[in-house]
Amino acid sequence: MESARMGETIETGLGRVTSDLERKAEQFLSESKYITNAFIVRSFVSWLLKRGLDLKDVNKSLIDQFLEEYSLSRKVKSSTKHAYKNTLWKFLNFVKEST
Repeated sequence: MESARMGETIETGLGRVTSDLERKAEQFLSESKYITNAFIVRSFVSWLLKRGLDLKDVNKSLIDQFLEEYSLSRKVKSSTKHAYKNTLWKFLNFVKEST
């Protein structure tokens, strides 16, 4: 079986193989007891992958950029955006600590 480079998803005869970034997000979500905004982590990961970015690229400035783009097409209260940012910062810390 082919192996996926970091941040890359490949298709095989066995089905979809998830990227390292997707696996790390799912690990974060499964290990985090109080994550109520799991969808924002998955949305962020999807946004990163569409841009060809991976674990080494995750940083606070990318989180801010994502949230700005995410908020443009939705009515997101500043308190909600702040909660999303906190969740994504926790994800960022998790990624950095586990690499």
